Amino acid sequence: MGNPIFSGNSAYAAEFLRYLATHPEAGERIPEGAVVVFLPEHDPGLAAHNKLAAESTEAYRDTVPIFVTVRTTWEPGKRYEFAFAD
Repeated sequence: MGNPIFSGNSAYAAEFLRYLATHPEAGERIPEGAVVVFLPEHDPGLAAHNKLAAESTEAYRDTVPIFVTVRTTWEPGKRYEFAFAD
């Protein structure tokens, strides 16, 4: 079954890379060296875990976290919608 945190974040990362390939302007909002942190609306536990990890882990101390809200969509050809959190 694996680690649900790793599995969830891996799925979002793969889909987000596809999103960036078709929306290059979104990639311009991510500075070099930043860490993208996924905040899935439909999984508040994972969102809380990811946010806490980004804000408290020493490994992220010298990086800029970019928080990205993940919404599930039923639009054909898309599983998720991504929005940069302000």
